[in-house]
Amino acid sequence: MISVDSVDVSFVDYDKIGIECELVKSNENLDDYSFYVQRIHGEDVIAEITVTPTEFYFNVVDYLHTYHINDDMYYSIRVVNKDTAEEKIFGPYSPYTGAGNIAKEIIRKKLIQLRTMGTTIRIYKKMLTGVRCECWDPVLNKSLRSNCPICGGTGIVRGYYDPIDIKASLSHKFSVSADKRGDLEQKMLQVRMLNFPLMRQDDVIELPKFKEIYRVSDVSRTTFQEAVISQTVQAALVPANSIKLPKEREQ
Repeated sequence: MISVDSVDVSFVDYDKIGIECELVKSNENLDDYSFYVQRIHGEDVIAEITVTPTEFYFNVVDYLHTYHINDDMYYSIRVVNKDTAEEKIFGPYSPYTGAGNIAKEIIRKKLIQLRTMGTTIRIYKKMLTGVRCECWDPVLNKSLRSNCPICGGTGIVRGYYDPIDIKASLSHKFSVSADKRGDLEQKMLQVRMLNFPLMRQDDVIELPKFKEIYRVSDVSRTTFQEAVISQTVQAALVPANSIKLPKEREQ
């Protein structure tokens, strides 16, 4: 039976909640199972979303009615074996897990601020596991093609999960480094965002408005009362067409 490894549930906007799930890696075929995200109020399942994991990972955004937003709301993950009908439910998971009242209020205020003043960005999370691409060199432990059309230079077929659109606060700066050709100026992006999705080094950020793509170099997280409140992400601009993202390739 497929099991859940970790789940992160966080507000994407005041009326949108993001659910990010990593499943326990195994030799089982994901196609033998059905996966659902359940939204629960009290003891009642209010909504159920069908999801399709890719390489033991999925993320989904749940769109809420305003009257559904309250502290009694939580989520569970339902996994069903298609052949035997055996099912297992994992959870509960709440957007306020570990957060006290002060932390909840901080998150709410940040949501309102980003909703009115934030810029829409598109996040592509790098795949950490999967089928190795033919461009991967096991001796050098890296891809031999940084712009490989199959893996996007990650060494794993497809390379990145489906994009996630969020709102964030942005600022730019330039850093200068030296090499044999002299000083090089690098355009950097700082992103202040909430806690969904949880970012990692080498994830990719696209700014659709400016048609720019950045690669994440550093992530720091702000916590309060054991809850992740926000993230500050540093990313470097990459040349146009140097990364092949899922939307640019056949699925």
